[in-house]
Amino acid sequence: MLLLCLGNIELLSRVSVGFCGSREASEKGMATARDSATLLANEKINIVSGLAAGVDMNAHRTALAAGGTTTVVLAEGILRFRLKKAIRDLWDDSRTLVVSEFGPNLPWSVSHAMQRNKTIPRLPSRVFTK
Repeated sequence: MLLLCLGNIELLSRVSVGFCGSREASEKGMATARDSATLLANEKINIVSGLAAGVDMNAHRTALAAGGTTTVVLAEGILRFRLKKAIRDLWDDSRTLVVSEFGPNLPWSVSHAMQRNKTIPRLPSRVFTK
């Protein structure tokens, strides 16, 4: 798998945990994601997730708010990445990485999102930085 990256590439070598969840998770589901992301960030474990609303965004926001790191896995080309308002206030280039396995200009699609959801849990174990 070829990944295009933007940000702190050293995060690829960190111990990481992937989050994939509903855009419309229950409050209990969102609380579980928040609690988990906080505990992991406090242990210096990198959070890996998509950039969708719901569980994905919640995991990123929580990890960054706790001083942790996060890797965003896109369902589109890396040149289409735009920082979402919901996370902009916490974004820190030294603690974040954006990755895409798609052509640089490919638009978002449902099939890309499904592929991205398969990549998230595999990413930490499949990436070699050296």
